[in-house]
Amino acid sequence: AVRAPEPVRRSLAGDLRNAWRIVLRGQFHDVVTGTSIGAVYTDVHAEYDRARSIAARVSEAAASVLPRSDLRYVPPHAVAPVRDGDGWSFANAYVRARVRDDGTIVELAGFDGPNLVALANGLAAYADKPKKWDAWNVDRDYLRKAVRVRPEGAAPEDGALLVRLAVGKASRLTMAISLLVDEPWLRVEIAASWNENHVLLRAEHRLALQAREVRYGQQHGSLVRTAYPATDAERAKFEVPAQRWAHVTDGEHGLAVFTPDLYGWNAVGLAGGGIRLGTSLLRAPRWPDPLADRGEARLAYAFVPTSGATIAALEHAWVTYTCEERVRLFTCEEPSVLIVATYPSEDAGGVIVRVRECDGERRRVALRCGGRMREAIAVDAVERPIAGDAAIVEEDLVFELGPFALRSFLVRF
Repeated sequence: AVRAPEPVRRSLAGDLRNAWRIVLRGQFHDVVTGTSIGAVYTDVHAEYDRARSIAARVSEAAASVLPRSDLRYVPPHAVAPVRDGDGWSFANAYVRARVRDDGTIVELAGFDGPNLVALANGLAAYADKPKKWDAWNVDRDYLRKAVRVRPEGAAPEDGALLVRLAVGKASRLTMAISLLVDEPWLRVEIAASWNENHVLLRAEHRLALQAREVRYGQQHGSLVRTAYPATDAERAKFEVPAQRWAHVTDGEHGLAVFTPDLYGWNAVGLAGGGIRLGTSLLRAPRWPDPLADRGEARLAYAFVPTSGATIAALEHAWVTYTCEERVRLFTCEEPSVLIVATYPSEDAGGVIVRVRECDGERRRVALRCGGRMREAIAVDAVERPIAGDAAIVEEDLVFELGPFALRSFLVRF
């Protein structure tokens, strides 16, 4: 959109629209939640393969018109775990942790902070047989019947601690726990061969924090839910659909759990203080699709010690955790502002950049642009011009951003 001739831009934009329509068809509410019949997913997977092929072709074509560079990003190496009594120790300049052979974390802290967990990263499984509608429902009493999770050994490999686990009758998990140099989080990645029926797999964490609520990431915002429900309405919300992260803090110290995908979460206050925070990872319903969730799965999350972290700090850290390092067209030095998206405009004549204020204060914002901007217009979510300031000042796009506001701009070059 910055350098290519108009015919090239229009051709590639048309390809992207075709791929986008395929993706949107797969966002139908029964498809995306796993509550369609099996034949639907056969079609959806074939369509997604086509969308990926289109996107790869567009990416290759775009790269062909970009300036060449010999610079390559070299990811940081892992800090090898060290055997420590009956467990393993991890430490870098930001995080220290101690992990048992079954993968549970008995110590997790910022480098010079207190231990934030009583016992975290416990993989647990439960019989999951809803009274009605199978794949549609999770009943809150699933905790009453546990399914055994059996450790099968742990050993360091390629800088990570590999923990092998068996679940139920026929499922195997390989968990890699790692800490990279200069990263302020402990990573967990799970390769699962999932072959259960009516079993719910969860990661559960008992946090040693005197808190009463949890803040969860949401699309373009966050949501606070109590861990001590006092009303029927609060008790009915026993599972939270959240995106990106969950954060518990006592006001001074805290712990966030980052995930690259959307999961169900819940949080329960413990009688002796602290919170049990859980993430629902896999299910195994039998109807309407008897193979739902079965097969190979890749799961990932990370534990992030915090101290006075704002919503914006969590959002920026999550982007660093999930996204590859790369040159960006727009950047912003205002810590509370998040660049939500940058993508080609519908008419292929420019770029849409969308930004969000995360911490609840009005800001005068300057976005630095890597290309020479010719025009900037405030637009709505479907790219129609709307009232609102947008000024080009040398290399910056300058505008007002209200508390928790979301704004979009069409920029032409």
